[in-house]
Amino acid sequence: MPIFLANAFLFTAAVAIVPVMLHLLHRKRPHPVDFAAVRFLSEAMAKSLRSRRVTQCVTLLMRVLIILLLALAFSRPVIKFGGLTLGRQRNLLIVLDSSASMQALRGDRTLFEDGRDWAAKLIASLDNGDKVALITPGSPEEQIVYPPVSDHASVLAALRELRPGFGHADIVAPLASIFSKKEAELRGIEIHVFSDFQKGSWPQAPAKALADKISEFNALLFLNNCGTITSGDTSIDGATFAPPAIVDANSVTAHVAFSANSQFSGANCLHIENNGAEINSAAVEPQPCERATVSISADTGGAEQQMCGTIRCEDDAYPLNNSFFYSLQRVKGIPVAIVNGTSARDSFFLKHALNPGGRAVSLLEPFEVDWSTFVATEISKAAMVFVCNPPSLDDAAVSRIEALIAAGKDIVLFPGGANGLTQETLRKIKLLSQIQARLDDSPEARRLEIRQPKATIQFSKRISEMLPPPWSFPSRCCLEFTMPMGGCENLLETDKGSFLIAAKQDAGTLWLFATAANRDWSDWPVTPSFLVCMQEIARTVAYRPGTVLFARIGGELQFLWPDMLGNSIEMTVTAPDNSTRKVLLTRESPNKPFAVGGFALPGIHSIGDGSRTLRFAVNIPLEECLLEYDSQQALLDSVRGAEAAFSTMHEELLDNISKARQGSPLWPLLLCLAFFLSILEVLFANIRSRTATVPKAVGELLGPLAEDRPGGRAQ
Repeated sequence: MPIFLANAFLFTAAVAIVPVMLHLLHRKRPHPVDFAAVRFLSEAMAKSLRSRRVTQCVTLLMRVLIILLLALAFSRPVIKFGGLTLGRQRNLLIVLDSSASMQALRGDRTLFEDGRDWAAKLIASLDNGDKVALITPGSPEEQIVYPPVSDHASVLAALRELRPGFGHADIVAPLASIFSKKEAELRGIEIHVFSDFQKGSWPQAPAKALADKISEFNALLFLNNCGTITSGDTSIDGATFAPPAIVDANSVTAHVAFSANSQFSGANCLHIENNGAEINSAAVEPQPCERATVSISADTGGAEQQMCGTIRCEDDAYPLNNSFFYSLQRVKGIPVAIVNGTSARDSFFLKHALNPGGRAVSLLEPFEVDWSTFVATEISKAAMVFVCNPPSLDDAAVSRIEALIAAGKDIVLFPGGANGLTQETLRKIKLLSQIQARLDDSPEARRLEIRQPKATIQFSKRISEMLPPPWSFPSRCCLEFTMPMGGCENLLETDKGSFLIAAKQDAGTLWLFATAANRDWSDWPVTPSFLVCMQEIARTVAYRPGTVLFARIGGELQFLWPDMLGNSIEMTVTAPDNSTRKVLLTRESPNKPFAVGGFALPGIHSIGDGSRTLRFAVNIPLEECLLEYDSQQALLDSVRGAEAAFSTMHEELLDNISKARQGSPLWPLLLCLAFFLSILEVLFANIRSRTATVPKAVGELLGPLAEDRPGGRAQ
């Protein structure tokens, strides 16, 4: 319906009566002409008169319309097809992004402070009858005020007390949850989102579904950008340690993922601290938008059971991504059994690959056993078992392998010259009951090429990043095997089939290679690809839950509690601000870890049962480390179909609200119509002038005749 913003100009439409009056007053009447033969002349004059009357009426109508259109244009009409209109009570839903990235600084203020003040200014401008709701995704309490209330003072008080959180915010999810209730208050509601719109906080697919709901309820969406960092920023995105715990070595090496934004220039410095004391530092000079890995060593001297501290870089506009908290536990090492099928030469290269240089970089402590010991003796203390060149797989050996897998162990099988791994023997293992295998024995060595399979698997991806395939080496003999789809993963392959497969059962995994771990079958054990594969398999054990004591806000930490046989325990979690909470933790079986979550603060936390305490590190989510933002166009495209607007300042927001509530202006269209009609009016007036004039030849004829016959009359 149309709305007039300047109603007084509507009275000027009365001026339209002026051309009507002028038309009536100056209407021409026919003048008699004295002439005897008037039949043909009367017909011509009657036709001309009818034409003039039509032209005059059309011209008069256009003149009246021009005046009316000008009057309407100056009254500033707008049209509104749905949503809110002026004079109607407003319902507002304020969505304030309270994620970690909103703590970034712009000048001497955080983006969160700017967004909070902007939201408060909007609430203060409301009328008494208007209602407001407030939700804060990313904060510990995501819904502060809902449903909408008319008590603006209480909403402003809640807004002033609000503080940003340290986690990641999905802004679309709480909005979708609210609209799923289909409440009456949602019809025509104004949704005001105040955020920096970091990538990931406004997911595209859910936003498209939300746009349909917004359109269904005739709601209005206002995306208000609180700003972005415009100065240089460096970020520590994460870190891994080799080894991931403290063994007997005097130091560990931290591999730190370090990045810089597009505005960064110059250099920075990484510092690694242990319990607040700096133990090492390294200078870095990243280029803008560069992401790199920087290695820095740390001394693990002392006899403490845990080493907890911080890796940090110099302060900049976003302090939260300048620090990475870590916690390393002192362990004796992870025992790994190496089973020699025939002799010690079966595992010679394997031992050096697991501990290159004789240093336990992966926490593994290998010990060797022969085949008879493996079959007859319990070796449950081993977390992983490498079986090299087994002479046979009888029922006792199969039973031992399946028991270890069921207990959560990893078993790695290598074939060899003893030919103990055939299709018949492998099928005795339940996980390999459908395997197709045959021995490809060639009298001459040929090149065997290993590559990554088409399916993207994390194990294969990590190997490819360290040593891009394909890998080629001379091979004289190998197993050619394939597995049916499902139940196992094809991790590496050759032209003739799989090279490495992994079949999982609960927490245990069975790995099967196509070639031997010694040089009897190929030269693979002396190639870099062999070292990379063995290290990556060892990594799956060393970095299992319970070893790495790092977690992120919004995630959970999995850990093993020493000598704990039960499946439930009550513990106390202490946060860096010394606040505590009780948690009841459960697990499915004693060989699986406990899991704890609900972290609100980054830093060093501790968990204990009264007699023992374990410290672990909690960091902000990775999404909150990388300050990358969605563009205005991307945001508006994601909600296409809904009535949405984008603002970067309060004045722009007020203008968008005015346009959305008042509607689309019609006065430009009315002015154009008035101009067009004025042109048409001139054309019609010229037509009228030409048809009303007596042709010159007729005038010359009538003049003398009128003078000769004064008594004659023609009309």
